[in-house]
Amino acid sequence: EKVKKLGDMTKWIIQAWGVPIHVIEEYAARSFKNPTYLNHAWLVGVSDPTNELPEGHVYVPGMGEYHEYHNHLFVSGTPCVEPSDARLWPVANKVKGKGIEFLSKLDFGMIVFANPKSSSDLSMAETIGRDYDGDLFFVLYDDELLNHMKKPNNFLSRSEKAANRFQTQPKQNRNWLATGQSAMQDVAGMQLRHQLIQEMHGKWKKATTSGVVDDENVAHYGKAYKQALDIGKHGGKVTLPKTLHANHSESICRFLKGVSP
Repeated sequence: EKVKKLGDMTKWIIQAWGVPIHVIEEYAARSFKNPTYLNHAWLVGVSDPTNELPEGHVYVPGMGEYHEYHNHLFVSGTPCVEPSDARLWPVANKVKGKGIEFLSKLDFGMIVFANPKSSSDLSMAETIGRDYDGDLFFVLYDDELLNHMKKPNNFLSRSEKAANRFQTQPKQNRNWLATGQSAMQDVAGMQLRHQLIQEMHGKWKKATTSGVVDDENVAHYGKAYKQALDIGKHGGKVTLPKTLHANHSESICRFLKGVSP
């Protein structure tokens, strides 16, 4: 199978975790030209069916000896537009028992996430904005890149992520079917929402070219882009500082709600 180039968004999230851009570019070029140097994959995320992995740990079946000599994997979902959309998670390489024996016999192609202690806690996938309905996760296991990594300054913990999700989650809509049908019939509205997504992503990408990982506009437009993706499913508006509204047309501003920067 032909190797795909490492995307700009993926390169950015790796850089946000402290890896110098020249190191990332060298790895990207090396791994693209020669699969022998390919140390990343997009894997399907699943919750631990054995319930034996320690909380906060991951395991990738089919990686053989890698698990014996490495302690962490870098994992992100998509989109990954904020540093906290990724995690450096410990590998369950010290676990013994029938559960890990079962997982070790599965084929390569999935990443197994430990289950939270409480059902009310965020799952590991939810911590980085994903879930277990077939989502793919970017998994990096290149020694050179991992050795450069450190937790970003503007990083949200699991509890902060949970609080943020609770605050931004739209109120339950009992008429969700009628609302969905109405949205699908609103062709002009669908086109505007598509334009909104493109603009938020475009502004985020432009902000990342500053080379400053914790640039405020990167953070603002990163959040706005993810919210824009959800509007079509849940409704609501995109949160963006009022000072940035002038960068957008009146038709797009109808989807924006202002906050103080």
